[in-house]
Amino acid sequence: MTIEHLASIIYNNVVSGLDGNHIDSKFSMAQIEDDIVNERLTVIKEYALKGLLPANDLMIKINCISLDDEPINRMGQFEDFDGYYIKHFEVPQIAYVYDKESVSYVGLIDGRNSFPFYIDRHAWYNHRNKRFVKQRPHVFIDTATNVNNKYDCWVISKEQIPEDTMLMIAAIWKDPRDLIEYSCCKNEEIFNWSFISTDIIKRVTEKYLRYYRMLYQPPTPSVVNQ
Repeated sequence: MTIEHLASIIYNNVVSGLDGNHIDSKFSMAQIEDDIVNERLTVIKEYALKGLLPANDLMIKINCISLDDEPINRMGQFEDFDGYYIKHFEVPQIAYVYDKESVSYVGLIDGRNSFPFYIDRHAWYNHRNKRFVKQRPHVFIDTATNVNNKYDCWVISKEQIPEDTMLMIAAIWKDPRDLIEYSCCKNEEIFNWSFISTDIIKRVTEKYLRYYRMLYQPPTPSVVNQ
């Protein structure tokens, strides 16, 4: 079920609930889709707190991430990379509902060669100097959004990284629509929300019905007299 399908169901529910009245031009499908994405995060957080939704059920893979040579020198105090090879890539924003467990895999596309990864600068800076980590490629995910509204990530390695290396990352994404631009991501994987779609439809529908019923509620007789 695509997000367009969910939005269409909600729109029809609202029109039916209002008997087709009071629907103005501002009530757009794009607006409904934004509300669906926001409500999805709310539902996921609630389910996660109750222990009803394992993180693995929400993971979506991007297995066609290419690397570039954007420098890491904007990292300020974390500039000591002598003897390392560094490659850069971008990913959509991640929903850190389960903290670090919101990312289950970063590594080569074979799914068997994972890299240690860090989302906290200080933890990354301290841990990467340990012998075990130091000799392996590892990744830092910068959770400050860049000019493309994405996260910058860097692979740091003691060995040279081939130019044609492709990476895979499996994570819980803040807005699944951001994955549409990746040719390796299929709609049925991006919008596989069957386990929470009913709750999302119900909540967003009720939100719009409450709004329009309050907006067009007829005035009471006392207000009319005044």
